[in-house]
This record gives sequence, C-alpha cells and structure tokens, in this order.
Amino acid sequence: MTMHAKPITIRFFAALFALSALSTFSSAVSAEPFLWTFHAESRALIGMEQVEEGDYAFHAVCISPGTVKLGIGAASGVGKGEGEKVRVTLSTASHSMRIDGTSRNSANFEMTAGVELQATVPVTHPLFQLLVDPGPVKATGALRQTWPAPGRATATKKFLAACTGTQ
Repeated sequence: MTMHAKPITIRFFAALFALSALSTFSSAVSAEPFLWTFHAESRALIGMEQVEEGDYAFHAVCISPGTVKLGIGAASGVGKGEGEKVRVTLSTASHSMRIDGTSRNSANFEMTAGVELQATVPVTHPLFQLLVDPGPVKATGALRQTWPAPGRATATKKFLAACTGTQ
C-alpha cells in the first residue's frame, strides 16, 4: 500500500499544480470585452474590461491644460497601495516605455481590491503616441495585462484634443 501512495500523491500534486497554472493564465488573458472611451465632461480617457463591478485598467484625466493624472493597473500586484514606488512597461509593436509612479488604491478599490500605478505626466508624454499605435498594448512589470486596440486611438485623440485645448 505504501508503494502506491507515493505515485498517487505525486500525480495529485502535479494535477493541482497544472490546474493552478491554468487558472493563473486564464486570469491574465481575459475573454471579457474591453472598452476604450473618452468622457468629454470629465476630460478622461478610460480603458476597462466590461464586467460587473469592474475597475479601470487605464485612466488618464486632464487635471489642467497640458497636465495628465494617470492610473494604470487596478489589479493585484501593482504594489500594496501604500505609496511605494512601482513601474510598468507598456509596449506596442513600434513603441515601448517604462512608466514610474506610486502605488495607490484604485477608484473602485472597495469592490475590486485593485491597486494601480499613479503618476502625473505632461500631455506631450510619449505614452500618448504609444496609445495611438495600432495593435494591442502589452503591460509588463508590476502589471501583466494586454489591452486591445479597437477604439483606443480614436478615444486617445479626442482626449489629447480636449487636454491641449485644440478641440
């Protein structure tokens, strides 16, 4: 009996590990619809999965002409939400950049427990060129997500026009 217990235990833990890895992968690659929007009233660019009780994966708010407050993440692993330094790298097929900021609770933290990188950047920051690039945006570092392209360039251009006053 003890001879068979070891192989069964090994198979059990191997299966458990495989299921764990699969669930981790499926949470990083979501099948949920993703929406990019520009809200003229609040001068905000928002990218988020369309789920009940969702949170922003990306948001940029024009806080004054030429100045933008960013929130990137709203996920676990983007720091502890206590103001510590975090960094995220965003990449498209033609651009890549690192964004440094501080970790803070997201806008919908009470419902999602999301933590995000927050930073303030000028509206001329290269991030906005990256957001009008074709194809998906891949986030790595403290955040591991991929954001789809549909609607992103149009919403970003409207946001930029509103924040620079060229609308």
